[in-house]
Amino acid sequence: MRCGRMISLLILLSLATFSQGTIIHVPGEQPTIQAGIDAAAEGDTVELANGTYQWDGNRDLDFAGKNLVVKSASGNPELCVIDSDGSVYDSHRAFTFHSGEGPESKLMDLGITGGYFESDYYNGGGGVHCDEGSSPTIEGCYFFGNYGGGLYCRNGSNVEVSDCRFVGNSDNVGGGVSLLSSNCRFERCVFQSNSASYSGGGMRCQGVDLHMYDCKFVGNVAGSGAALDVIYGEYIYLQDCLLELNLAMQSFWSCIINFHGMVTGELVNCTMVDNTTGLHGYGIVTSKMSHGILRGCTITGNSVPSGTIIVFGELDGLIENTIIANNPGGLAMQVGTIVDISCTNIWGNPEGDWTGNIAPYLGIKGNISLDPLFCDPTVGDYSLHSSSPCAPNSPPNVECDLIGAWPVGCSTAIEATSWSRVKTLY
Repeated sequence: MRCGRMISLLILLSLATFSQGTIIHVPGEQPTIQAGIDAAAEGDTVELANGTYQWDGNRDLDFAGKNLVVKSASGNPELCVIDSDGSVYDSHRAFTFHSGEGPESKLMDLGITGGYFESDYYNGGGGVHCDEGSSPTIEGCYFFGNYGGGLYCRNGSNVEVSDCRFVGNSDNVGGGVSLLSSNCRFERCVFQSNSASYSGGGMRCQGVDLHMYDCKFVGNVAGSGAALDVIYGEYIYLQDCLLELNLAMQSFWSCIINFHGMVTGELVNCTMVDNTTGLHGYGIVTSKMSHGILRGCTITGNSVPSGTIIVFGELDGLIENTIIANNPGGLAMQVGTIVDISCTNIWGNPEGDWTGNIAPYLGIKGNISLDPLFCDPTVGDYSLHSSSPCAPNSPPNVECDLIGAWPVGCSTAIEATSWSRVKTLY
C-alpha cells in the first residue's frame, strides 16, 4: 500500500513539473526573442537575460497563437529592454497579438521602447498591439518612449494589465494606452508624462468596459481628456486612483476626464489634485447621455480658469461622501438635471460652491460648505485633521461617515509628511 502511494505521489510530482513547461533562455539557447518563441511549445517560458534587444528577431514579435510567457530573467524591466527602433520611415513595434492568444499568454517584467506606428481606428500601439480577440496578460512591464501609444487593444482584446508603467509615450489620441471595443482591467499601473495631440493623454477608450484599481495618472498632457478620454463606452470604473498634475491645453472643451456618449463613469475613493485645464475647461465632464458617479473622492487644487470642476451635463448623477474644495479659478459644479448629493463638502471654490441646481442640497443629507482641514496639502497630505468636519460622524455631519478619500491623519500638532508616506499608512 505504501509503495502504491509513493508511486502515485511521484507521478503527481512529475505531472506538476511537466505542466510548468520548458524554460528557453535568450540569448543563451536561442539567439533572438522570436527564435525563442518559435522554438517554444504551449506553456513554455522564454526567459531573457538582461540587456537591450534590437533589430530583426527582437521586434515585431508574434506568439502565433501559442499560450506562453516571455519574461525577463531578472524581473527588472529597466535592465531588460526591447528597443524596436521604429521611425516615421520604418515602422516597428515590440509585440503583436492577433491569433487568439488568451490570458495565459504573458509579457512579464520587460522594458518596451522605441516603437513607432501611426495610429488610426484599425491600427496603433508602438509598444504592443492586440487585435482579433487576443487577450494577453501583461505584468510588471515598463512602456516608455513609444509613438502610437504604449499599448493598443481593439476588437474584443480583453487584456489584463498589472504593475505596469506607461511613461513618455505619445500619439494623436491615447498617448499612453488606446482601447477600442474591449473589456479591460488595470491594477497598480502608472500613466506618467504621456501626451496626445488631441485627446486622451494618459488613456483613450471607445466602446470599452474598463475597471481600474490603484492606478496613477500623473503629468499627462493632451488637448482634452488629459488623463482619461472615453467616448461611447460602457462602464468605466476607477477605484483608489490618483489624478495629479495633468494638463489639458484646449480652450472651451479642455478637461482632465471626459465621459462622452452613453458612458457611465464612476470614481470611488479617488484623489484628483493640482490638474490644470485651458480657459473655460472642466475637471470631470459627462455629456451626450452619460452618467457620472463620485463616491468618497477628494478633489482639490485643480485650476480651471473661468471653468467648472464637475459638469454632469445631461443625465442625472450621484455624488456622495466627496470633497470638492479649493479649486482655483473655477465654479464647483454644474448639472443639467437634478443629481443625488449626500454627505458632500463643497467649499472654497472662487467662482461658486453650492450654486444653481445644486443650491437646495446644502444643509440637507449631510451636505456642508466648510474648510475640510487637510493635514498638509503643500506636501501632498490630504488626510484630515482630527477636528475636520469631514471626519467620520463629526459635527455638523454626524449622520455621515468619512467624507473624502483620506482618513484622519493628524491631530492638533500637524506633522508635515509626504504623499508616499501617507499612502503606506493605509
